[in-house]
Parts: sequence; structure tokens; C-alpha cells
Amino acid sequence: MMQELCILILSNYNMRKYLILSLLTFTLSLTAKSYSPLFPITAKNMGTIKKGTEQITVEFDIMNNTDKVISITNVHASCGCMNVDYPKHPIKRHDSGKIKVTISLNNQHGFFKKSVLIYATNTKPTILKITGKVL
Repeated sequence: MMQELCILILSNYNMRKYLILSLLTFTLSLTAKSYSPLFPITAKNMGTIKKGTEQITVEFDIMNNTDKVISITNVHASCGCMNVDYPKHPIKRHDSGKIKVTISLNNQHGFFKKSVLIYATNTKPTILKITGKVL
């Protein structure tokens, strides 16, 4: 049965084209999400947080892996419940730093998904994602 299915897929031009495009899209989506020249980790899951917790602070490491000096020019938080602290000084090649994101959990219940958009010189914008559950 499996052999017959493979023959059917390979003999049909449209099916082959669809299969190749699907595999290519899937492969590109995996590689596109995983690389940032500044952030080794761009997503953090905070797990379950006890209801009544007022706030949490999440840290992201920055490592300048480019051949140029990097300056963070702007940050944009996805909601007003977030405060973002980031290095205001230029980050030299191979230097590191931290971005601290404080999230107010007042009135939060259940699953949450927050993001911070980081704009820096000489790089594309990076999205930092934070998820978790308040129960």
C-alpha cells in the first residue's frame, strides 16, 4: 500500500511540485526562526506561574557575533504591561549584555504570549518571545 502511494505521488506532476514546495517551505521556516546574530535564545517559556504573582523578570543574553559595533536603537513591547531594560551603550564585537523584560501579571489569568521587537544597527529586527501560564 505504501509503495503504491509513493508511485502515485511521484507519477503525478502536481503532487511532486506540491511535495517539493512544502518541504522547501518547511525547511526554510525552521532555519529562519532559529538564527539571530545578537541573541542565542529568542524565546522563553516561563511555565506555570502562581496566580497572585505581581510580576516576573525575564533575561535575554545579547552576544554581538557580527563584525561591527551594534547599538540598540529602539525596542517595542507588545503591551503596556511590560518594561524593557536594555544596554544604552554600543556593544562591541564579541561583547555581551542582557535585556531584562519585566512583565506585570496583574489581571493576567491563563496562557500568555508577549513579545519584544528589538531594533539594532547593522542587523535585522529581532523578536523576543515570552510565554507562560498564570494559574
